[in-house]
Amino acid sequence: MMEIHCKDCGGNKFDRKEEMYICTSCGREYSAFEVIELTDDVISNQKTFESKKTSITEKSKDFHPKKPLSYYESAVKRNPDDFNAQLNIIYLKAEKAKVTEIIPYIRKMINISPKILNSIKNSHLDEEKEMESIWEVSGIFQITAVTFKNSGDSNTRKMTNDAYAQRVNKEWYLRILELTNLFFTFGDDLNSIFDGKYDELAVNSYKTGIWYYLDIIKLADNQDVHIKKIRHYEDKIRLIEPDFESKLDLKVSKNKSSFFGRLLSRK
Repeated sequence: MMEIHCKDCGGNKFDRKEEMYICTSCGREYSAFEVIELTDDVISNQKTFESKKTSITEKSKDFHPKKPLSYYESAVKRNPDDFNAQLNIIYLKAEKAKVTEIIPYIRKMINISPKILNSIKNSHLDEEKEMESIWEVSGIFQITAVTFKNSGDSNTRKMTNDAYAQRVNKEWYLRILELTNLFFTFGDDLNSIFDGKYDELAVNSYKTGIWYYLDIIKLADNQDVHIKKIRHYEDKIRLIEPDFESKLDLKVSKNKSSFFGRLLSRK
């Protein structure tokens, strides 16, 4: 896992309390979104609706629902298009997922993504409320993903102290690969269901997917296939942000300044 440091004291030890991450050195609290920003500037430098992002970040502190899972399951039975109940069910179940359930659960999140977005669209909200609802879905996916990324049980905790051992762990690699699919799919679903109306929010999701992908690209058996997929989503981002800069070459060491980089660039 990429090491992160507290902005106030530089410490690198954090405790998790509900949705907040607390620096053990100085006590500063970080939301899940802020943890992502500390980890890589791919997230922190992206062009987003800052006012909406702040709103979601603040909400994430108090998002944990006061009502039990059974309440939201009953709500969905009464109204299958209740996107708020669907979102709470996703969140509450994710909290209780065991390590062996993480990959199947990410796939469940991928499968329910279009259903939730369609429910939002069919609710006929005004544009501001509609965008806020989409941000909330994206935010819960972000919070859940950052929790899933390095979750471990008593059998794997010994390995988490060794970054290399963690990165060659097959289950960990597949988990991160599924997370990339989650954010790529969410961005594609968003563009498809809302006809490109929220393309900047889709770009935000694509960037998150790329950020996860870059963490595992060197471990891929068939790098060319994965590189092609990353390039595909980078091209989608550039349709909205023409100046977007790729960090893929830095990760795979195929920049043009090297002999192999020049050789590969001719293909």
